Amino acid sequence: MALQTKTYTQSSNTFALELTLVEQSTSTAGNSSTISYTLKLKSTTKNFAQYGVGAAVKLDNQTVAVRDRGSAPKITLGTYSEVTLLSGTHTVGHNSDGSKSMSLFFELDMASASYTPGYVSKSGTMTLTKIPRGATITSAPNFTDEDDPVVKVSNPAGVSVQLGIFKDSTHALADYRTISGTSYTFRLTQAEREPMRKVDTTKNTAQVRFYVMSTVGGQTFITYLIRTLTIKNPAPTLAPTVKDVNQTTLALTGESGNLVKYYSKVAVKTGAQAVKGASLVRQSITCGSHTLAGDGTLEGVESGTIVVSATDSRGNTTTKTVERKLVGYVRLSCTMGQGTPDASGRYDLEVTGACFYGSFGGAENTLTVEYRYRAQGAEEWGAWTAVDRATQLGFTYVAHATVEGLDYQTAYEFQARAEDALEQVESQVKVVKASPGFDWGKDDFAFHIPVYIQGVKVTPDVGQNLLINPFFTVNQRGSTTYTITKPAYTLDCWKTSGDTTAGEVVVGQNYAKLTNSSGTLGLGQFVEDYGALAGETVTLSMAVDILSGSYHLGLNDGTGQAGEVLSQKGLQVCTLTVTLSDSPSQLWCQLISEGAASCRIFAAKLEVGDHQTLAIQGEDGTWQLTQQPDPLELLRCYRYQYVPVEGDNSYPMGYGFAFSNTSARMMFPCGVKMRIAPSVTFLNGSALSGIGIFNNGASHTPTAVAGTRNLPGGVGVIFTTSGLVTNDVCTLRSISGKLLFDANL
Repeated sequence: MALQTKTYTQSSNTFALELTLVEQSTSTAGNSSTISYTLKLKSTTKNFAQYGVGAAVKLDNQTVAVRDRGSAPKITLGTYSEVTLLSGTHTVGHNSDGSKSMSLFFELDMASASYTPGYVSKSGTMTLTKIPRGATITSAPNFTDEDDPVVKVSNPAGVSVQLGIFKDSTHALADYRTISGTSYTFRLTQAEREPMRKVDTTKNTAQVRFYVMSTVGGQTFITYLIRTLTIKNPAPTLAPTVKDVNQTTLALTGESGNLVKYYSKVAVKTGAQAVKGASLVRQSITCGSHTLAGDGTLEGVESGTIVVSATDSRGNTTTKTVERKLVGYVRLSCTMGQGTPDASGRYDLEVTGACFYGSFGGAENTLTVEYRYRAQGAEEWGAWTAVDRATQLGFTYVAHATVEGLDYQTAYEFQARAEDALEQVESQVKVVKASPGFDWGKDDFAFHIPVYIQGVKVTPDVGQNLLINPFFTVNQRGSTTYTITKPAYTLDCWKTSGDTTAGEVVVGQNYAKLTNSSGTLGLGQFVEDYGALAGETVTLSMAVDILSGSYHLGLNDGTGQAGEVLSQKGLQVCTLTVTLSDSPSQLWCQLISEGAASCRIFAAKLEVGDHQTLAIQGEDGTWQLTQQPDPLELLRCYRYQYVPVEGDNSYPMGYGFAFSNTSARMMFPCGVKMRIAPSVTFLNGSALSGIGIFNNGASHTPTAVAGTRNLPGGVGVIFTTSGLVTNDVCTLRSISGKLLFDANL
């Protein structure tokens, strides 16, 4: 059956030379077509009969038929008639893709006359019917390593088709599989996905090839499309474990997951695994300032937050934070206090230091303070003896003992030691010697013991200190460093002054350190009952260690008076004596810098009189304080501000009852009556969301503070909330908040 028929004609002198080409058949196997050809000469009004008529036909640049002019038989052509010159068939091969544009040429070769056409020729092309060849991919997607990609193909020959996914021309990822139809979904196995994931382990994408293969007429056809494979969820996984392996701290916490600051020895494993053919190139473990480059042990951790991370060869990083309860252990210290034996051989020994009071979780911490002594120059020490008493001051302690029977003419070496569940520390050796009851020189007759005449004491007591928290031992706000951009309270009752925007107050062991890089920075205190001091002569003194810059004391009763500027470095006692106004409007006492400066303040005193009794200076120039911190100083500070101890489910911060379903009246017992009904603020920015009112088994977040009341033994606060059971007990517990009751001057 003919597929195509084409006729090509060339006219001359009323004659027409005509070539008819017919596609007889096509061969898919042979990739060829069989063409029949017929060359005719046609006349209209003229005719002839003669010999010497030649002709030729060329197909695909090949001569397929020739009529020789010299030997051809006579042709007789009448008017309006035709004669076939040449005919036959010819096979034409197609291009590899099955297409073919065939060239053609035909001619008539005879002598020219008025009654003949003469020489006639024509050339041209014929586009043959395309023969179906190999299958091709019409569409293929970019896909992930977890997808089942769908590929569509064209199969014009209708032969068997195979599809596969390859890395390149030789490395199969998903080997050829025979398909039917024009669409195929790759149901990839895990065994096929794994090598795909390893095509490129340096990034999250890779180039892969979809190949199609078919065989037509014994010829194999292979074509491909390049597509992008994306690795889904490529980041490494982490399964960290954190475990305290210090047997000592384990015995105290009772839980390997709980840590003790400074002492826990924490074994950390990242549990990191690279996925989908990648490899791990980096791991890290961070806990505060401690770092590890992989699994290992952290010594002396200072944080309960442990961050682990892992990075794979593709550059993917996974980070996970592990939170562990950290017991805020305070490192133990031990310092011998000031003082000397009296003339009777009695020595009131004092030991101070930092310590941790509280539970490790499985056991309470313990504190033992002991002392020993020997005559100076003796080889053997006396036995360690426990102190008479020890008093807690926040995270510090003050221990006292009375030693009798010392020889006032002998110098003694004293040493103290403190021991808790984790540490034992010793103080430096202190040499003490009693002063005689009295001595005299050419200029004085000095008594070193109280003198009574007929039962009346004639030597004065050390003057009363009118300042609160004079030894900087109470710090309810809890910060170790106060960044100062404007005047603000820091340690209890102590407020900064000046115009610095770049200062800080650092809380040390019984001292406050002031540092400012520009402007002025002072630390001072308002005296509450200043009216009672009208017209009095008072002396302000401070024990100061100037590190840099210069400072002066200041007293302001409404007029303002300043002492001399001090710039000599080192420990010294500076004083300012003034007579107050008969009608003072305030009384502000401070130490303030003159420009950029730094110093430490160890003690301060405001007293009535024209001289200081804060400290005495020995012949060697060293200063000794005449008094030590009062264990009851915290109660004095409660009058001005009170920070309830953060509780837990067992020990709430405050308690009370539900006055209504929206109002809870709570009591916070501090043991003293505050100066005024305090305001309620928050130390850690959590505001009301950081505390919870527990009532009838449920926790309720307060929405507002409706008011406060100053009570004889503490503070009353009204909280508003919702959902309370009226007249039922309420307890206030800390979730993340820290309350401050502020009645400061």
